[in-house]
Amino acid sequence: MLMLTTSRRWRIVAAAAIALLVPATAAPVHAAPPDDPSILAKALTLQQQLYKTKKAGVADFDDGDPGGQPIAAGGDVSCAAGFLELWCWGAGNAEPEAPTNALANSAGPVTAGGAHQCVLELFDDSDVGGDLYCWGDNTYGQVGDGTTTARPAPVKVRGGVLQVAAGADHTCAILVDRSLVCWGRDDAGQLGQGAAGVPVTTPQAVPGLDDLADVAAGGDTTCALDDAGAAWCWGSNSDGQVGDGTAGATPVATPTSVDTAPLGSDDELGQIEVGARHTCAVTYDERVWCWGADGHGQLGDDPAQAAQNLPVDTGLEAAWMVTAGGDSTCAVIEDGQGWCWGDNTEGQLGTGDHTDRAEPAKLDQSGLTGSSLYEYVFGATGGLLFGISMGERHACGMDVAGNAYCWGDNAGGQLGDGTTTDRLRPTATLLRPGAPRDVDTQARDAEIGVDWTSSDELGLGSVRGSQAVAFTEEGGFGSCSPGDSTSTGCTISSLTNDAEYLVFVSTMTTGGMATAEPVAATPLGMASPAPVAGGGGGQLPITGAAVSLLIAIGGGLVMGGMALRRRARERRPR
Repeated sequence: MLMLTTSRRWRIVAAAAIALLVPATAAPVHAAPPDDPSILAKALTLQQQLYKTKKAGVADFDDGDPGGQPIAAGGDVSCAAGFLELWCWGAGNAEPEAPTNALANSAGPVTAGGAHQCVLELFDDSDVGGDLYCWGDNTYGQVGDGTTTARPAPVKVRGGVLQVAAGADHTCAILVDRSLVCWGRDDAGQLGQGAAGVPVTTPQAVPGLDDLADVAAGGDTTCALDDAGAAWCWGSNSDGQVGDGTAGATPVATPTSVDTAPLGSDDELGQIEVGARHTCAVTYDERVWCWGADGHGQLGDDPAQAAQNLPVDTGLEAAWMVTAGGDSTCAVIEDGQGWCWGDNTEGQLGTGDHTDRAEPAKLDQSGLTGSSLYEYVFGATGGLLFGISMGERHACGMDVAGNAYCWGDNAGGQLGDGTTTDRLRPTATLLRPGAPRDVDTQARDAEIGVDWTSSDELGLGSVRGSQAVAFTEEGGFGSCSPGDSTSTGCTISSLTNDAEYLVFVSTMTTGGMATAEPVAATPLGMASPAPVAGGGGGQLPITGAAVSLLIAIGGGLVMGGMALRRRARERRPR
């Protein structure tokens, strides 16, 4: 079991994907039954609680957690950092590459703009937030290093950042004091300085905003949410994307309150995203509302109509997150299913065709790998998505195991599958590893020895480690990890004799995670050989399904704490 010994041990929960399971005392005590349709959302809530438990030693806990997603789709570039290593592809390179730099083992939330990208480094010298690095096109100073020189590799912009968002040619970040800074192009007032102006090459404070919890940048518009669920937008308002009931060619250069009257009594927003000319947000009652341009149906309020300068209801319920890019929108609901609508010219909706949708349509997730572990935990026979990032003409998503998939336009290799062929449904990138093989168990007294063979296909990543987990329907639970990343065996101890366990073996690489088919084993009351390092087990005061939730979700979602809903806190009681 990985021991967390520093005041920043909450960040080490990323590495806990290698030896994830925590002592029973740190585990949440409630869970949804396996047939609950909202089980994924409740599992993610459990993981948030677990994450906060690991972070509890940080003195300034209230400053918040790094927000954002470990996957990003921009113009013709995509990036992923699901397992701490930064990978990017596109712009003519169809194969994901890991930049050789200081971020090789500490990359967190990532964002992609028109032609520049940014990432938070989780392992820095501060207790809260992370160091921010950006790179790519810097014509308007959007990299933020004080120059307009293009940067082919990440350069440090500043420290103490909680969340970052990249627009077409500008960037904004929430700092640890919950204030906002922006930089880059400002011809549409997208930096929020009170008047449209010349480009800014270093972070500048946006006045009048505090206690921020979420930020989004897209096209030439920026939006932010505070802890109370209130929203502000500014920048281009050509199609009403600011959401204040107006529209026109005149820039809105000062943060302006979004008119949430159409939402009725539940007018508090929990997450916000901005596309090229439209904006979408998720409310606390898990509904998606959009406003702005609707020429391709990107507002989701069928039928497509003229631009809307106030929020309109998409009708989608149980939404976990939303993403907007170009003239398209996608959301993930509580059961891990993606829904997309809007422009589908390049197949970016992932519905298997090129037909625009003016209302949410199911993403075709038949290409997601899934696993027997997911089937056992969630009752799902296919893969489950945690989040999606919509780019200009393509999209990428990450499943609950930390594996990246992309679809849509692939002219620049931005789908990461080694080709430049467009894909009409989610397709695995070259990062995805194969599952361990030849799992063998040896039942002994109160323990199970486990051996396996590593897959010959590990994608483009390298092995970070493996883990064997065993659990019963009654809640019996144990896990073990080999002493190093090259070993392929360990012993799960402190189990209950004569109880049947299902044993799953997972291998985590720097590109994803894969789990072998389960093997049943029953510890027997017989003499055992000397203990093998890495064992550990126990009895959790929750159901077997809940135990496996922690196993499955923890293995793929924690990843540095960034693969959580952007509002990394529990929903406010209503």
